[in-house]
Amino acid sequence: MVNSPGTVLNTPHRDRRNIGIIAHIDAGKTTVSERFLLYAGVTREPGEVHDGRAQLDWMDLERERGITITSAATTFTWRETGVTLIDTPGHVDFTAEVERSLRVLDGAIGVFCAVAGVQSQSESVWRQADKFRIPRLVYINKIDRDGADFYSVIDEIASRLHPGILPLQMPVGSGKEFRGVVDLISQRFFVWEGEFGEDIRSSELSSEYKRKAFEKRRNLIERLADHDDGVAESFLADEEIGQEVLTSVIRRLTIEGRLVPAFCGSALKNMAVQPLIDGIIDFLPSPEESVTEQAGMKNGEPISVNVACDPEKTLLAFVFKVQQDKFLDRLAYIRVYSGSLHTGDVVTAVSAGKQEKILRIVRMHADRRSNLKAATAGDIVAVSGLKYSVTGETLCGAEPCVQFEPLRFASPVASVVIEPAGKIDEDRLRHGVSRLCEEDPSVTISEDEESGNLVLQGMGELHLDVLYQRLVREYGVKARVGQPQVAYRESVSESACGEALIDREHMGSRQYAHLRLAIFPGERDSGVVLLRQANGPKHLPEPLIQAVEEGVRSTAEAGPLSGYPVMDIRVEIADADYREGVSDEIAFRIAAAMALKNGLAQAKPIVLEPVMRLEIVTPEEYLGAIVSNAAKKTGRIESVEDRQGGKVVQAYVPLRLLFGYSSELRSISQGRAGLTIQFSRYERFAGN
Repeated sequence: MVNSPGTVLNTPHRDRRNIGIIAHIDAGKTTVSERFLLYAGVTREPGEVHDGRAQLDWMDLERERGITITSAATTFTWRETGVTLIDTPGHVDFTAEVERSLRVLDGAIGVFCAVAGVQSQSESVWRQADKFRIPRLVYINKIDRDGADFYSVIDEIASRLHPGILPLQMPVGSGKEFRGVVDLISQRFFVWEGEFGEDIRSSELSSEYKRKAFEKRRNLIERLADHDDGVAESFLADEEIGQEVLTSVIRRLTIEGRLVPAFCGSALKNMAVQPLIDGIIDFLPSPEESVTEQAGMKNGEPISVNVACDPEKTLLAFVFKVQQDKFLDRLAYIRVYSGSLHTGDVVTAVSAGKQEKILRIVRMHADRRSNLKAATAGDIVAVSGLKYSVTGETLCGAEPCVQFEPLRFASPVASVVIEPAGKIDEDRLRHGVSRLCEEDPSVTISEDEESGNLVLQGMGELHLDVLYQRLVREYGVKARVGQPQVAYRESVSESACGEALIDREHMGSRQYAHLRLAIFPGERDSGVVLLRQANGPKHLPEPLIQAVEEGVRSTAEAGPLSGYPVMDIRVEIADADYREGVSDEIAFRIAAAMALKNGLAQAKPIVLEPVMRLEIVTPEEYLGAIVSNAAKKTGRIESVEDRQGGKVVQAYVPLRLLFGYSSELRSISQGRAGLTIQFSRYERFAGN
């Protein structure tokens, strides 16, 4: 009997889990997710990424390219527990999808390749989960591949990601000899049989593995004893510790973030996935056990928002994703933290300051949906009817309204110019681009001043290509697209002051504003920081301070050298003068713009360029040629490390030198080297 996704979560909060799958591209996370659905009875046979049949990769572009582009949500039931699962992208260009998914989840599973180990993007998404304090499990996949080394990956995770990694299983064999796993808690050997690994057989340990498994179980208990007095007392007294006690202690320490249980197997070969699903239930938190406080705002002041999972409290929900759905036109994915939401309810969109009506509530299964009458605390659902709410919006049911801290995404680092074929295509292009920008907060759009063409900005070549393909396929746009360009920025290298005086007649009335701004180089990736009268006058009214801030931020969108946006500066109001009756917001906004322009010109402005981190995995015979090639690109080689069957090169190279580098690397290595490129930071342009 196949279960219908989306109709299975009529369970108490303690019997729910909201989890995500995170990994480097090609680690096998979507394959793992598809096996979850298979064993939970949602599907009849496994959906495979390599043949385009994965249910969670529902976009045509995902199936054609064999990668996850957009996060997909689904639900299933396991051991009478309702699980909401979000499968996230593994490619660095789509990191924003990972960020906003992790923001609303209670737990996550990090999937690692048993051969490749900790790769660059797996490290990045792990740090994202750290930011949101999300408890995790680890699944070391592809144990059946040649070169697989479970314990080497465990050591790598311990040294690079989390020292509390705790193996709960021991693989028996590796590569083609992988036969099954030993469960260290129960001390039994498990194998998977049947067409899709649905038949699980367990047996006593043979003498060949009994001693080793006993030692590893003892080591597991010793590590638990370091954190739990009860386990320590039993261990020192040489008393047997039951499975329920061990499971309970591991669960508590996992939720506290002190331990990360590790599992292993081969999802593609249908081996050892079910114990991982058990681990979700046994060790990851329910919504009511999750983090209960988050940063937020109320009446413009920072506060700590209590998000205790209680359906009887006032509605408090967070919009973490907006999607242009072909059936409902516009879907908003939300996490309900407290209270309940019903079809027809009117809610407050706090940031927008608007009332919104909920027309429909649905449970998602990739691109399919099932209707719900209501959603309660702990639910992750999608709703239609929201006209003003965008990604990062807070929905409240009644006053007083609080607001969650909004999501922040990295700035785009690459751009392309898109030229429509005709007038009809221009209208379609603008419509399509506005929709894509609304869906994806890491996308921005601007207009080329000389040609009037739209400039689409994103996180890399693949991201831009996917956006263009979506415009063509989903919005019927016919357009020419230019070569990818670098998204440069401007900053300052010294401190300076800029001054402006507005004293004029304007539309029959006098305007007056006198302002002096101090400009300093800011911290890396800080953007534009305005300090309100840090060392200056204390009497400037709040509306005029806000006008100064608006003037500073709008002017910083185009720097003095080449018109690139300005970043990493600190601006202080050093002095200001206003006069009652003749000083208004317009005057101070203009004065702020003039003062900032004057100050930037004197602060020795510089151009910044995006620098990318490269991870190249290559057979050793190509190492010299690859290192030499990277060095020629003014790249900095950070490290060269050994990895099973080859070498791993970590380097930093400016983005302007990397367009087309994938093809170049294939030529150097005869197609045998692998490459991951991800944004690292902005640095001073070498030609400054």
